[in-house]
Amino acid sequence: MRDLALVDVQTGVVRRLTRGLHVYSQALSPSRRVVMWVAVTGIARPGTNQLRTDLMVTELATGTTRRLVSDVPLLYAPHAALVSWSPNSDALAYRVEGPEIKDEVYVVSVAGGPPRRIADD
Repeated sequence: MRDLALVDVQTGVVRRLTRGLHVYSQALSPSRRVVMWVAVTGIARPGTNQLRTDLMVTELATGTTRRLVSDVPLLYAPHAALVSWSPNSDALAYRVEGPEIKDEVYVVSVAGGPPRRIADD
């Protein structure tokens, strides 16, 4: 996918949130105020399903986009939930995994700050 957009189903008006980026995954927050999306920035290791990604959020009311975490190694897994919202929309959880990478789970605040590791193998 190259663009991420909102479409008003009543009017058909399209509002683009991204242009020309490789958006791999996206999810609307439970509050319905923020969309999280994963931007693919490269391949971590040729011949593997390991992607290098940035975790991004866009505020729907303002269109403001922020990068929460850079250079996150995620496995390419079609139809898998790569990143999950907290129930109150204040944090995202994601799993780092892949060849020669320790399997770990992190949580990052949508308000900003460094990710916090909460589990590993």
